[in-house]
Amino acid sequence: MRATRWTVVGLGVALFVVPCVFSPARCSAQTVVVKSAADAAKMIAKTDDKEKKKFPDWDKVVEGAKRLEGLFPLYYNEKEQKLFMEIQQSQYDKEIILPIAIAKGAGLSYLGGATLNFGDQWLISFQRAGDRILVIRRNVRFRAEAGSPQADAVKTSYTDSVLKALPIKSEKGSSVLIDLADLLMTDLPNIGVSPDPSRSTWAKVKVFPKNVEIEVSAVFSANNYWWWWFDDDSIPDRRGAQVVIHYSMSMLPTSSYKPRLADDRVGHFLSVVRDFSQDLNKTPKVRYATRWNLEKANPEAEKSPPKQPIIFWIERSVPREYRQYVRDGILEWNKAFEKIGFLDAIQVRDQQSDDEFDPEDIRYNTFRWITTSAGFAMGPSRTNPKTGEILDADIVFDEGMIRFWREQYLRSVGIPEGVNALLAGQRRGFFRTFAADLPTFEAFRPMLDRALADPEGPFAQSHRHAPGTDESASCEPVGYCSQCQMGPGIQQQLAVLASVLAARGQLEPGGKIPEKFIAQAVKEVVMHEVGHTLGLRHNFKASSALTLDQVNDPGFTSKNGNSGSIMDYLPANISRKGEKQGDYFSPTIGPYDYWAIEYAYKPVKGDEKQELAKIATKAAESNLTFATDEDIWLNPDPRINLYDLGDPLDFAKDRVKLVRASLDDLQNRVVAKGEGWQRARSAFGALMGEMARATWLSLSYISGEYTSRDHRGDANSRPPVKPIDAAKQREALRLIQEEVLSDKAFQFKPELLRSLAPDHWYDNSWRYYFYSPYHYPALKYAMLIQRMALSHLLNGETLQTLQEASLLADPGQEPLSLDEVFQALSDSVWSELPKKPGDLKKDQKLVISILRRNLQREHVKRLSEMVVGPRTNTLWDIIMLLFFGDDQSVPADARSLARQQLRQIDARIQPLLDQKAVTDPQTAAHLEEIHDQIDKVFKASLQANRL
Repeated sequence: MRATRWTVVGLGVALFVVPCVFSPARCSAQTVVVKSAADAAKMIAKTDDKEKKKFPDWDKVVEGAKRLEGLFPLYYNEKEQKLFMEIQQSQYDKEIILPIAIAKGAGLSYLGGATLNFGDQWLISFQRAGDRILVIRRNVRFRAEAGSPQADAVKTSYTDSVLKALPIKSEKGSSVLIDLADLLMTDLPNIGVSPDPSRSTWAKVKVFPKNVEIEVSAVFSANNYWWWWFDDDSIPDRRGAQVVIHYSMSMLPTSSYKPRLADDRVGHFLSVVRDFSQDLNKTPKVRYATRWNLEKANPEAEKSPPKQPIIFWIERSVPREYRQYVRDGILEWNKAFEKIGFLDAIQVRDQQSDDEFDPEDIRYNTFRWITTSAGFAMGPSRTNPKTGEILDADIVFDEGMIRFWREQYLRSVGIPEGVNALLAGQRRGFFRTFAADLPTFEAFRPMLDRALADPEGPFAQSHRHAPGTDESASCEPVGYCSQCQMGPGIQQQLAVLASVLAARGQLEPGGKIPEKFIAQAVKEVVMHEVGHTLGLRHNFKASSALTLDQVNDPGFTSKNGNSGSIMDYLPANISRKGEKQGDYFSPTIGPYDYWAIEYAYKPVKGDEKQELAKIATKAAESNLTFATDEDIWLNPDPRINLYDLGDPLDFAKDRVKLVRASLDDLQNRVVAKGEGWQRARSAFGALMGEMARATWLSLSYISGEYTSRDHRGDANSRPPVKPIDAAKQREALRLIQEEVLSDKAFQFKPELLRSLAPDHWYDNSWRYYFYSPYHYPALKYAMLIQRMALSHLLNGETLQTLQEASLLADPGQEPLSLDEVFQALSDSVWSELPKKPGDLKKDQKLVISILRRNLQREHVKRLSEMVVGPRTNTLWDIIMLLFFGDDQSVPADARSLARQQLRQIDARIQPLLDQKAVTDPQTAAHLEEIHDQIDKVFKASLQANRL
């Protein structure tokens, strides 16, 4: 409403009243003659009424609507689908937390139960500007002490964002009315959903004294490139896709909560602000650990219940047969809280039929069960971005995890994430994450080719994220990974477990995994996701804190778990036949988890900074080792992995033997009579994936380095970087030589390969033709694993690190050298060739198998590219170069050794060709081709302008 100023210029018989009406755009003035002060008051009121009449009448606007009292009164006309919200003047500029979630999704593309802005909590406020209400997203990342010069500088440097300008629909007294369709029937979350107002509806409207809960059934057209890639046939018609989005509004709460500074030695999610009141010699960043406001009811008692416990509601959607495992997984964390003085810090309640509440309501923490068949689970929390206080949490568990013969999550989420990693040049992180999925990636190659060749396609765009995900929320310390892969990983591990148990005869062909194994797996995933809701990040180094002997001691693991932390991604613990078998999945949380809870939640008396430092200095203890998401991509420590146990190299050796033993007569052991042969293909693929993972675990030792987060002065502190013992690296290299690159590797029985049938049901989507080629390309998949080995060992980064290892070695040590690696590869790849002409006996037939010929071609190709440089013509060539390494960055010594190895290989081939000692036509043709190729490389290198 415009402000009106009246000036009285005369008294008595006539009053000259001059009103000046101000607005942001204009000022007008007029003189009115009245007879009395009463007439003047009437004139003022009449003019005020006239000014208000610029908005439609309030009652007229809300006619037919029901008024709902609460924090912001709502006027809801369900019949006409109109929804208005009243904002009082006193509510302007108040900070409002706005959590946004997907209440009902569209399969894998928009996951039901997903919290959309958990990585970057939104604080909004309403401001009036003339006849509009501005929706402001507050900038809460920068601050300074009030009244200080720095505070003025912050105000000058940083501003809020204006998301919307909503027209005022009516005004009454100090209140205004807005149409919520102008705010919520839009793509407010910025997830690619633009609701069609004619088809979208209000799915739920509730208002409470402290919060507002609204759901929008957003109908939109999903005909775009993303849906071409991600559509999982869950939408009957993409022209009318429907997602129900839940919005919650509540005033930012005030409490007795005291923020706690984080420490980089312990893995907590963070709320980060830049406080420019800090000492100029330090970073202005202040990092708070995210945690619940947990206070003892009796602060003086050694152990006391909390004033306000953390209560999780198990939603009605959770199947009854799994509720006990869910309950056990949630309550397991009470052990850590009890150790620091809290009794029953976490409580669990079952939602009953008469318990009506919204799971997305910020006042309730829920465990939800959904059905996308993706096998994922996630545990996001909402926090006060200013302090790190966790306000609520919701765990989402997908039933597909227990349907372990499926790969839908990998297809729809893992493939794009893997391609993103390759585009970014993150080879180490790619192999750590997706080594076991290489066969599936190769099966997608025709689709990837098509997508990459399209200049308007999704992967040609700078924003390479799936619908429903936020770039800012992916694996950052201030949020959660948008897709925690614990669930799909366990899904894969259950498939491995089923394959191994069936191969041993412990399961009937086609039989189900016993309930006790499913129970352990469900509990492990629940514990992991609850850890996230308590503020804990992933710890991908924790599994190396224990030995395999400890892992297979049930007495030990019942108290310590299968790993140093449940926040690792843990595989199914499967011992080889005849050896001691421990718990298949971790029964409890680990030592690191107790420590992380202690740091975040222990009540501290006295100097908090000093007390927390005492806790953090335990970092050098072997069972508290820590590395998290960014370390997967950036850290060279071979102990940082997904789905390994104990010493990674020991685990790799054990897994290779386990896989080989399980392949014998696999097809008859996993397929029941009367069933199709498709399960044989699934089981074979799962075991091949474990073989690939074991290969990468071994490779990671070669050129790897041990790292730590210890601070100077910590008890028994370790250096930030320490070379891996050369004997350990040579042990890993021998494993690769013997189990991956030798002539015995990947020798499968014909009857097994003949049984690997594809899925004959192509009723879900035409795209499944890409996923299931009729002929199982065993040679190609075996080659992928071997190519991964060559990729790492001959990669420029690996070779540079090996070359520099001598700088880090102590005197007298003999680190693994470049020439050792080059020679070991040649010895393994070319083991069929006699080292000297006379070594081939007259009656000996030299036959090189097709698998070996392919490996030898790849080896020569890699060496050749080192000498003359790689050829890159297309975008796909660039992707393949990233996948298999960047040879342009190889050290000069490596190029020299590559040239030397090519000459040695040719020297072994030439006498055989001259003497016509090879009678097998294909072997002879192969060796002639290799000889010619090496000859061309040397000729080409003479013309290269390279020193």
